[in-house]
Amino acid sequence: MLYLLVLLFALVLATTVVVTNIKDKSRLRVNNNDSILIARIDGKPFYKRDFEDRLLAFSGNMDEEDIIDITQLPKSLVRRIVESVAINDKLDKLAHADRSIVRSEQIARSVDSYRRQLMRDEFLLRMSRRSITSPELQSKYKELLKDFEGKKERKIRHILVDTKEDALLVIKRIEASESFKQIAKDVSMDITTANNGGDLGYVVEEDLPADVAEVFFGKLQVGKLYGPFETSGGWHVAILDSIRPVAPPEFKDIEHELRLTMEKDNVSKYLDMMAASIPIDIIIGLDFDNVDRSS
Repeated sequence: MLYLLVLLFALVLATTVVVTNIKDKSRLRVNNNDSILIARIDGKPFYKRDFEDRLLAFSGNMDEEDIIDITQLPKSLVRRIVESVAINDKLDKLAHADRSIVRSEQIARSVDSYRRQLMRDEFLLRMSRRSITSPELQSKYKELLKDFEGKKERKIRHILVDTKEDALLVIKRIEASESFKQIAKDVSMDITTANNGGDLGYVVEEDLPADVAEVFFGKLQVGKLYGPFETSGGWHVAILDSIRPVAPPEFKDIEHELRLTMEKDNVSKYLDMMAASIPIDIIIGLDFDNVDRSS
């Protein structure tokens, strides 16, 4: 998901991207309804397919499920995207009208360098994809399942306050039969859970700060109030509601992520193998492994 956001905001914010021509990438589009009119730029229509073509050109390689559906974005963000496209088009015309830019050797070298980098990246991408088989994906999935063996998640409610005295007052109110949920709404400093009665939902240890996880997963007992205890965030009072095994994801839900991970692994292995196969003799440079550190 982060990858998509980076691409999206790079398109929105970058005003110097040169958009390349795309011949036929309709197979990569989100759906066949790509003739939706998004906007008019200086009187000319800008369609959904135009946005997708530019995104594909900007990103280089993108799978079908990764294409952003611009029709599902907020109107304010669509405006920023269309403004970016309009600025890019205007800059393209201005730059091409300047002969000193068109004839610049420095720009030509940069374009050639970027082109060669794109070709290297494309070669590595195709190589990594060719070498991945369905049995290998299933094997990778089975390895992932091992990480879930014996793994537990806990449903926890907590109230976070500033001082130990405040935490003791919280405990006193709970012992007087006040609602934990209401107290959390009243005083908890954890703005993400206060309005939900302090409910963190089901959490796993690695999702929590270390000092919080140490208590939540090491000291809480089901159904028993625990606290006060201090962490870097403040003073807590907490209740462990239940514990259950962590359900592993279905293969179909993470197949794409598994494939991407394997592609990266394949590229790394290929580059290591290539480096090992090329005779290299370093002539200059300090040998820090043999530097005399006695002085």
